[in-house]
This record gives sequence, C-alpha cells and structure tokens, in this order.
Amino acid sequence: MKAVSFDFGEKYKKEFEKLKKEEIELRYLPFHLNKDTIDKIKEEEVVVITTASKINKELAEGLKEKGVRVLLTTSAGYEHIDVKAVKEQGILVGNIPSYSPSAISEYVLMTLLMSLRKMKTQMKNIQNKRFLLEGVRGRELGELAAGVIGGGRIGFETCKLLKAFTKKVYVHDPYPRKEMKTVAEYAGLEEIYKNCDIIILHCSLNEGNYHMIDKDSILRLKKGVLQINPSRGGLMDYKAVLEGLKDGKISGLVFDVYEGEENIIGKSFQEGELKDPIFLDLIEREDVIYTNHTAFYTDKAIRNMVKSILTDIVLFTKEGRIENPL
Repeated sequence: MKAVSFDFGEKYKKEFEKLKKEEIELRYLPFHLNKDTIDKIKEEEVVVITTASKINKELAEGLKEKGVRVLLTTSAGYEHIDVKAVKEQGILVGNIPSYSPSAISEYVLMTLLMSLRKMKTQMKNIQNKRFLLEGVRGRELGELAAGVIGGGRIGFETCKLLKAFTKKVYVHDPYPRKEMKTVAEYAGLEEIYKNCDIIILHCSLNEGNYHMIDKDSILRLKKGVLQINPSRGGLMDYKAVLEGLKDGKISGLVFDVYEGEENIIGKSFQEGELKDPIFLDLIEREDVIYTNHTAFYTDKAIRNMVKSILTDIVLFTKEGRIENPL
C-alpha cells in the first residue's frame, strides 16, 4: 500500500521507518496539504495530514480525483476537515482519539503551577541578575478551585491530577461519565465561571463553542481567574482575553494554541516580520505563558501516533477498514 504524509511524516521519519511494515510504501512531504500542494500526491491511496491542513469540499473533490481512498489526521480533533464532504467522495476519514492523554494533562499541571508561582517573571529576573522578591509572590493550588470544560479522556486525566492538588475540581461536559464522578463534580458552565479560580479548556472546537471565552463570558468569570487553553485556538477570543488581562479580571493565561496558528507554527520570524499585534502583546506579558502547540509533544505521544497511523494503513490494506473512522 502506498501512502503519503504531509508535514507530520517528514519530522518523524525515523519513527515511521522503525515501526512500519514491509507492505507499506510511505512517502514524506515537509509541507501542508492545500490546493497548491495536492498535485504532490502521486499514486498514493492513503493521505496523512496534521491539523495545519484544512480540508474543504474543493480539496475533498481533489483527493477523489487523485484516487485517494483514506484520509488520516494525526490529531484527536478533526474540525480542520469537512468530514461530510470527504465521505461524500467515498473516502474513509480517521483520527487518533487517544495517543497520550496524560501528555497534555501533565503539561496543564506544569504550566498551571508555573503561572501560579510567577515563574516567567522569576526566570526573567534571574537571567537579568535581579534576585528580588518583588512581584513574585505566588498562590497555592490547595486553596483554589479548578474547572475543566470537556470531560473526555484528556479531561479525565487532568481532573485526576487536579484532585490531588486543588480545593475542588469541577467538570462540564454534556456526556457524563461514571468514572469522572470519582475525581470531579459535574457542574454547569455558569457555575464554573462563577466559582472557579482556574479554568481549563479540554474540548474540541465546533460551531457551538467558537469563542466561548469572549468579552461577555469573561465578565461572568470569577475575578483573578487563571485561563488555560491547550485545546483549540478558536475556543478563545484572544483580543477579549488580552483586555481581561489588562483590566485584572484574568490573572494569567496559558495557551498552547492560537487561532490562525498555521501562519506561525513551524516558522522562525525576524524582528518586525510577525504582524499579529494581539499575539505579540500576549506573548510579551509576564502573566502569560505561551507554547507553540507542544502540549502533546512527548516521546510516548509521537510513538503512539505513528503506531496508530501505521495500524490504519495495514488494516485498510488487509481488510478495507480503519480503526477509528469518523
């Protein structure tokens, strides 16, 4: 079976080559799939993409014309794919619902503690040989209530960690899970907004929750809330969040994702080249921690992603199906 990987495979060629089976012929391309690069598909029936590749109806039709039969994304979320349009072309679509939930949960705990203890300011002070206490007094997690929006696999792992540290853990999800009730209390969004000192987004992006953290919802948050978004950039109106930071409604922000990040991730900018004033203002602030979509990025996560992609290619080759169809 011939397959081609856009963007993802080139970075992890060593892992693919180590784990792939003899029957798989996999080609690696170092760029995203779009209308300008679709012609790079040759005779491959399986195409692998990341969230940076936006698949609309036009591209779905182009994939069909190229003879593609399977489209796989290396992510759990799939809002970057018009799944209906792809399936209408007779193409199977698959994701990776769980490559390492603990990787993102551990990231949340790490950056949460860093924010509460003002580590960005402390590290900057030390680099500048300013060994002062001014401006670095922190807060203790045991005195705070945390709210997790999204109670799936990752949300569950985060709630398990937070239960050991925080005063109270709330979770909001339209589909309650029995095991979640052992580590968190289900609550409505408004209750979380009102009572939680920390709010963590662990939900996928859809039309119903686009910019769920916006000017109006920020007004309803508890004063001094810490916001953490390792999920999808579109969940937050970052302009409104910036204003919330400036007026003190929000005490800190951790974000690993940003709306329009495909124009940023994987690139290096010289002074003055990056033209997004909101993003630049955010990352310069000492009450903000930004990472470039690396919350998932561990040895285990990459290994499991590669294994899942290869498993789907073999399954399709032998049985005409994939493990996690959408």
